[in-house]
Amino acid sequence: MVSVEDFPLEDWLQLPYSRLASQALIITTLELSSPLVPVALPVSAALPDSILARAGERTIGAGEFLRQWTRMGSQIVDPEATVGEQKSEFLEQLIDREVLAQIALADGFTLAPEQEARLGAIREMMMRRTYYREMVLAGLPEGDPEQRMQAERDGYHKLVERLLTPLEPAYVDSNLVFLADGFKELPGSVEQGDGFVRMQMGLQFPKMTKTDSTRVLANTTQGGFTIGRFWWHWAQVNAAQRVNPLTPEQVIWWTERFLAQGPMDAEARALGYESLPEIEEAIDRQRDGMAAEWYYAEYIMVEADTSEAALRAHWAKDPERYYGTPNYLHVRVWYWTEQSADSAIAAIR
Repeated sequence: MVSVEDFPLEDWLQLPYSRLASQALIITTLELSSPLVPVALPVSAALPDSILARAGERTIGAGEFLRQWTRMGSQIVDPEATVGEQKSEFLEQLIDREVLAQIALADGFTLAPEQEARLGAIREMMMRRTYYREMVLAGLPEGDPEQRMQAERDGYHKLVERLLTPLEPAYVDSNLVFLADGFKELPGSVEQGDGFVRMQMGLQFPKMTKTDSTRVLANTTQGGFTIGRFWWHWAQVNAAQRVNPLTPEQVIWWTERFLAQGPMDAEARALGYESLPEIEEAIDRQRDGMAAEWYYAEYIMVEADTSEAALRAHWAKDPERYYGTPNYLHVRVWYWTEQSADSAIAAIR
């Protein structure tokens, strides 16, 4: 479908990227003559530095290639091939994904509500990272890593203090103690098996009633911040980064950061961080990936034989390719209960 000729990947992957255009890269461009049939066109003109391929209006740059290769490339190419052959094969797969996305969009693909929500969450996450980089990291001194880390903590603390000042939070001591006591009843994390880390996510939320969720942790100029709102923010925190607050002071620490999130987001949007070109490009990439996945499931996977007999026959051709310990094949899989985690480990073994 797409040709890649005279492309010494082993050479350019050693960097610098500025050499890419000098490597006689020739990529066939594509256009869609129908929703389902891509047609190859004549070879395109020379591509700029750091651009590896073009599929229709989309380009694949060196940075995008390396990110995707690091994330999954070596797992889905021929393990017997040379490094250059593997990466050439992976580039072809990235091009194919772009083509599928364009076919899907031409075929009427639209985002489902949950996909729209996912893209919104990605945009928000990238906006917050940009804001943090500009407000905290940009002003850090160079030099000793420990001093830099302390300066980062101090800078973030000052940022939170500034954002909280207009809110004038007044904490309700009895409810702070109530929430901290609830966390004290929870067991800690457990590590068992062959390096298999099991965070007991279902047990990281103290048992609370509906009435308990209305308890106010802090009164602010914009209303009360309740335990229910605390739960909502707590659920957004990566499970591996949650440190249960066991004292009223620790509950305040988390609450301050949750309270600061609203003003922080508002300030970031006012500065235009929500729609920066790099964020729009990342969102487009995510949308294209969703479109390609939809097309693949709609038109390709339905034709594949996924019966146990077919999968076993495929495995039998090269069993060693699928060998590996459970913690190699399944990393940080989360379960809601200890029982379901135990069942999964037993099934893997």
